[in-house]
Amino acid sequence: MNTNFNTILVITVLAMGLTVGLLISKGVTTTMIVVGNDVVFSESQLTFQSILINNFWVCVINILGFLSLGLMTLVNTFYNGLVFGNVIAFIYRSDLVTVWNFIPHAIPEIVAIIYSAKIGLCLGVYVFNQLYDSNITIRFFNYPMLKKYSIVVISSLIIGTIIEIYISPYL
Repeated sequence: MNTNFNTILVITVLAMGLTVGLLISKGVTTTMIVVGNDVVFSESQLTFQSILINNFWVCVINILGFLSLGLMTLVNTFYNGLVFGNVIAFIYRSDLVTVWNFIPHAIPEIVAIIYSAKIGLCLGVYVFNQLYDSNITIRFFNYPMLKKYSIVVISSLIIGTIIEIYISPYL
């Protein structure tokens, strides 16, 4: 299983969740809190630390999904696509929030989700190979690449959080 396949699989699962989120969002309501001109969806999203921790746990769950041989990684990625779909549908129906309030910080968050899912899937394949003496090859699994992907995840999370707190509310 090469990294191109992992990337395609992760993006496909995320897109499927996004599509389902868009389709089922008609009946979903959300609680909004308006702070000045800013709209937030819950009180826990008001601080840099709470946003960073929330996004961090999404990525940790993706990476720890290797313990289920990648299944939990795919489920979590689908769920986060579903959440993105619901948010996009909400933005489309709302006059209070525009897509420009969402997209700038969503892009680094999506990058972090994709790369953390790639790590979880690759580690899952590695564990599968170790458990079952499988012949599935994994071209990704080496320490330098794992380190690079981890740096991408962490920096994407920090950049996304900075944008969400300090830039997106003013767009």
